[in-house]
Amino acid sequence: MAAPDVRGLLKRTGLRGLAVTLNDKGCEMALKLARQSELIVYVQLASAKDLPAAQAAAVRAKMYGTRIYVEAGKLSRIHLAENLADLVYAKSDAGVSLDEMRRVLRPGGTLVVADKIASKGPPAGMGDWSHPYHGPDNNPQSADRLARWPYLTRFMAEPWYAAMPQVSVAAGGRIFKLFGHFTSKRREWPYLHKMIAINAFNGTILWQRDLKKGFAIHRNTVVATAKVLYLADDTSCKLIDPATGKIIGEISPPASKVGGKCWKWMAIDNGVLYAMLGGPEMLNEEVRGGHHGRGWGWGGMGKAYGGKNPDPTKYPWGFGRHIVAIDLDTKKVLWIHEEKELIDGRAIAMKNGRIYYYSHPNFLACLEVAKGEVVWKSTDERLLKAIGPHFKAQFASTGYSSSAYLKAGDKALYFAGPQRTKLVAASTEDGRLLWWKADGNKQLVLRPEGLYAMGHGRARSQRYHPLTGKLLKEYRFSRVSCTRATGSIDSIFVRGQSTFRLDIASDQPRLITPMRPPCTDGVMIANGLLYWGPWMCDCNNQLVGNIALGPAGDYKHATKARGRERTQWMLDESATPLAVMVGPNDWPTYRKDNHRSGGTKVKVPARVRPLWRFTPPTPAVATAPVTAGGLVFVGDSAGAVRAIEADTGKLKWEFLTGGAVTFPPTIYKGDAYVGSADGWVYRLRAADGEPIWRFRAAPIERKIPVYGKLYSNWPVASGVLVEDGVAYFAAGISNFDGTHVYALDVKTGNIKWQNNTSGNLNPANEGGVGVQGCLLLHKGKLYLAGGNNVSPAVYDAKTGKCFNEVPHLWVAGKWGNKLFHGRDLYLAGDRVLASGQKLYSPSVDLDRPFTTAEWIMQSSVGDVLVARKYGRNGRTFRRLPAGTDPTKAGNVKPLWERKVFRKVHGVVATGSVVLFLGHDIDREDRITAVKVMAVEPRSGAPVWTQTLPGPTVPWGIAVDAAGRVITTHRDGSVVCIGR
Repeated sequence: MAAPDVRGLLKRTGLRGLAVTLNDKGCEMALKLARQSELIVYVQLASAKDLPAAQAAAVRAKMYGTRIYVEAGKLSRIHLAENLADLVYAKSDAGVSLDEMRRVLRPGGTLVVADKIASKGPPAGMGDWSHPYHGPDNNPQSADRLARWPYLTRFMAEPWYAAMPQVSVAAGGRIFKLFGHFTSKRREWPYLHKMIAINAFNGTILWQRDLKKGFAIHRNTVVATAKVLYLADDTSCKLIDPATGKIIGEISPPASKVGGKCWKWMAIDNGVLYAMLGGPEMLNEEVRGGHHGRGWGWGGMGKAYGGKNPDPTKYPWGFGRHIVAIDLDTKKVLWIHEEKELIDGRAIAMKNGRIYYYSHPNFLACLEVAKGEVVWKSTDERLLKAIGPHFKAQFASTGYSSSAYLKAGDKALYFAGPQRTKLVAASTEDGRLLWWKADGNKQLVLRPEGLYAMGHGRARSQRYHPLTGKLLKEYRFSRVSCTRATGSIDSIFVRGQSTFRLDIASDQPRLITPMRPPCTDGVMIANGLLYWGPWMCDCNNQLVGNIALGPAGDYKHATKARGRERTQWMLDESATPLAVMVGPNDWPTYRKDNHRSGGTKVKVPARVRPLWRFTPPTPAVATAPVTAGGLVFVGDSAGAVRAIEADTGKLKWEFLTGGAVTFPPTIYKGDAYVGSADGWVYRLRAADGEPIWRFRAAPIERKIPVYGKLYSNWPVASGVLVEDGVAYFAAGISNFDGTHVYALDVKTGNIKWQNNTSGNLNPANEGGVGVQGCLLLHKGKLYLAGGNNVSPAVYDAKTGKCFNEVPHLWVAGKWGNKLFHGRDLYLAGDRVLASGQKLYSPSVDLDRPFTTAEWIMQSSVGDVLVARKYGRNGRTFRRLPAGTDPTKAGNVKPLWERKVFRKVHGVVATGSVVLFLGHDIDREDRITAVKVMAVEPRSGAPVWTQTLPGPTVPWGIAVDAAGRVITTHRDGSVVCIGR
């Protein structure tokens, strides 16, 4: 295809997202697309013999593993999840079926076969989420019929964190998110007063635009359709092109006739825009929080919302007297209805051609929308007394006073929410009181089988008969804090410590443990998918960001590997030279050994200087380093594995995997074993990088977007641990996708055992092990950093049996889930602890760990190093006497204390010094002074300090047999310091 055609194709497709080119030898089309756009391009070749040339072309363009991903495989199946790609391109002779190309193409995407162009429409049953509470009725029950349990992850994308409050709508294959005025930490600042559009199928951010600064957005004043996005503020309703974010029109009825210019509430139905307008409002003061510890110091939503109990006479947020109907084609006002008393914008709902509205504490009324005439108005004292006074809301534990508290059904209206003292049902026929219950802080979802009232804290959840209030079922669980409840075709979702999923078929609660619903939105269901995030606080679990799950279809989560079907031999083992042998003073695996001790008896010189720096051709985040036989081995986030000569810093060899490498290779008897995000484990000759065999740990070939990269649904993100001729590794991200743990004979590539069920240890609750970090071997047990629900996971190293049990659900206010997020494991005596930064998180994430065991080290002199104290100016490490239990060291007198860096990335106890790797930050959270510090192990006195050229990676430090200090960095560079 010629260059002009490419430009035309990009104009049709868009410049961002995911493209697929099939059997694109030499990456010709992939390079054209990538160079003229911001697309990520996935290339699948029919034959492995074409792989080196295609990889080399992408490497020369400095795009391999960052913009272009290349792999080989039979084109009978494209190795991507369904409904994912914006563009699929194939030559006429590619040999792939049209149905298969359509499978991976997203609805609305572009399919190009030779010179023919086609598109794909949405499948039947795919629904939108057009209003903030799904529809004008404020019932957060999705009409989407495709997003069914069980699920598989569809994408994980940015933003990880954003400003609050948040309002979301979705239509036409796009998600629109509005972010408000409040942030707790610097990481959220870029999204203050911002609106972003997201590709609903692959998570790509399409555009962003500024919102009116200070305008209180947490209300029903945004509606999404496939062709126009309607967004109102205190001056007008803007008509926005959903594809570009540009304003294409404006609606602003005469302020003198409709009570003002400020939009308080709106809804769209059958081509008519209905709205309540009123007078001006106070604007919120922007809050640029600078919190540094865990949590976020939640201080309310701002004065414009009226505090904990809005008074409309002082704070007119969301209150008005005029309801108006506007024809969207002509922009003409059809009718205006005015009331004498103020109408509460939180208590307006529309259903079946009627608008129901409440004036506190005056009346409840019904408006017929055809002519804007009042059908009935109820001032019944029993009804108004039952609705009762507003309750103080606007704080995290109960919810937000700005939440809508009126929902409309066919025959009844329901009052409930964080600011309500009672749950009340009134008739849609005449407004009469039907029934009420004492606790009003319920998140409601109305479904055919009943009204679900999800209780808060110790108040349990119930299902009532919608018209009589008869209790149909009481559930032994409740929601946590502020997040709203939402419903899919087969489930109801509320926040627990993770996500509670009430399974409608069994009428029993289940868990989605890796993440909990975001603060003000809850789980949104549209486009055949379920969406979580981004977050506004640190109450997240092991996964953060903009996350989507989709139906798993006929995929079986416990799929096993059979025989040697997944092992591919590439080199005759008899030809394998054992030129790289591991000596006793080498550093052949992550953190030195299979106990992850991070210590060595090698002596580091008392005087050092920089010896060399290796910089890769394409910047990518490096792994921690390992050393053996005079070579330094490192992987990176672009999928490269490299060996560098320790004497000179020159590249010895390079091998390219098909996905990010998270942990460094393990060097064992002349070979390097490395896991990749492409779902494969590779055995390479350590001397020259030649592949011997590879084993597919992923149960199927299925890739998804993960924070701007392509990963298998089951990346090998644990690293590879090798001991006594057995390679151990784990594949997966989260437990609900399935977790696959293996032990392989390194010589034959044969499976010794596999555990494919530990991701679902408790079928009743759907909880289990994820793959969130490294492996550790101790006394016949294999430990895995498994995530918040089960971490560390523990397996029998001989059989693969998992010894963990999943804690039960929240029952009667008690919760068994522990928030262990860390990617790292630590051996403290005979205990193995999990801690540290989450594996799938921003490079600059939390400053404090979720447990106190972030740094626990047995030093080479037999003493214990523990980091306990934390302060703005750095962490304080303590050296304790030998034999001290580091988990109970609070009252033990230290031998010395040493304050080091604000962010510590590694500690190495050597035969002569203790090394600390880390950096400080300035007042604007910018990284400063990246250094290695050496201290004397018995006194803690400084020996030397070396400044490094840039930010390092977690545990990006090793000491080789010659006493050289090796550090690895976020730009992929490797630095050597020595005598």
